Amino acid sequence: MDIEAMETAAAAATATTTTTTTTTPPAAAPAAEPGVRLQSSEGCEFVAPLSVAMMSGTVANTIRDAEGALHCAIPLPNVTGPVLRQVLEYCELYVKNPPAEPDKKTDVVPEWEAAYMKDVTPTRLIDLTLAADFMHTKALLDALCKQVALKVKGKTSEETRALFGIVSDFTKEEEDRIRRENDWCDAST
Repeated sequence: MDIEAMETAAAAATATTTTTTTTTPPAAAPAAEPGVRLQSSEGCEFVAPLSVAMMSGTVANTIRDAEGALHCAIPLPNVTGPVLRQVLEYCELYVKNPPAEPDKKTDVVPEWEAAYMKDVTPTRLIDLTLAADFMHTKALLDALCKQVALKVKGKTSEETRALFGIVSDFTKEEEDRIRRENDWCDAST
């Protein structure tokens, strides 16, 4: 089966999945969509439906460029197993709940996405952001950046550093100089 045929099968499977009524049991999902094996930095393998795996630009390019990529695991050396599991979870949710206007930027967070982000720690938020960037998973990267912005909104630089465990590499004098030069952007004055 060539790539175009697989993408067509994935699109058909996705369309079928998104139009399935709630009376259909989850086990009745179409079986025609091929699975893509992805390998984390520790060597853990995950199998994802093609439509889910193709959300990653890195994976999509590998499948398109490398003959036989679907017959072996695609290595993702910069992504740990637990983080890859969460990336795939997001992608599965996104495929099942596509936005009406995917390219439209909005401050509204879909309910499923809010539930996904609810228990993501600041440290894991950074790990997921790095993974989404490495994997070129635009929808997840956009959602994570929105979450980072929401977490730092209204916080001082010290509070932001504490939240994400960032150690300042400026001396006290350098920090004071930077604050004086940029006092116009301090909301508290």
